[in-house]
Amino acid sequence: MKRTSLRRTSAEKSAKRKKDRELKRDLMTFFSKIWGQRPHRCEACGNPLGQESRTYHFDHLVEKSKHPDRAFDTNNIFLCCLVCHGKKTAGHPMPKHEQAILQYKEINNLI
Repeated sequence: MKRTSLRRTSAEKSAKRKKDRELKRDLMTFFSKIWGQRPHRCEACGNPLGQESRTYHFDHLVEKSKHPDRAFDTNNIFLCCLVCHGKKTAGHPMPKHEQAILQYKEINNLI
């Protein structure tokens, strides 16, 4: 009986890993689309982001963990540099970043 239980747990873990890989792949495709459409500048401070995208360039204004239904909403993505992304993550977003968060929440009735 314990082996069946362990197999089920292993199968569940495997399924979760597969789902996580698929989500990551889908997010990278989504980010690539946005990267091709927007200027490569930090929307908070204006610094250039370079020609090659990095995952930290794409900030979800409302966290995808709290709002998974908004993970692929292009309006929920804010392009930013590593410094500005770090400030937002630490709870101290730059003024333009904070304004974008509040505006997104207000437009989408999340306040």
